[in-house]
Amino acid sequence: MKLEKLDNMLLIVGNLGELKIYKIKYQLDINPKDNFHTSHKHHKGTIQEHLEFELICDENFIDAHKNISDIVTDKEGHYEGPFGSASGEAHNLELTIEDRILHLIAKHINSVLKSNDFEKFILAFPEEHNSYLLNLIEQKDKLYKNIEENLVKSRPEDIINEYIIK
Repeated sequence: MKLEKLDNMLLIVGNLGELKIYKIKYQLDINPKDNFHTSHKHHKGTIQEHLEFELICDENFIDAHKNISDIVTDKEGHYEGPFGSASGEAHNLELTIEDRILHLIAKHINSVLKSNDFEKFILAFPEEHNSYLLNLIEQKDKLYKNIEENLVKSRPEDIINEYIIK
């Protein structure tokens, strides 16, 4: 793939705790170092192409890092039943928190997609939540590539080289 095709794309990388969105810009620069390509006296170096990544969104979702025991004081309705055993229903709190965080992430993504001029976008989100999040994104028609992995700790250059350019 040619690097210039990635110009004006967005790279969206996230998980339940973090979201990073980069705007990709294709750049041509002149390398001033002389080598065997610089034979013409007006040509002061070789032309090199590369991508620049502008971080336009960097969000942390603190609720994703909390333990359930930090949020509630009892454990599954921890109170004595009529016959001396514990009774109560299991909490669905973990699923509720995940759902709320995914909606919040989708809201941030949709906001950035609406407020930026871009051609296509690349989404990298962990497999267990990827399809659910993708259903919440409004501009799915502009999806260029969907990567079902947690790549938040990866550099954007490495993501592009490993999953897009190959």
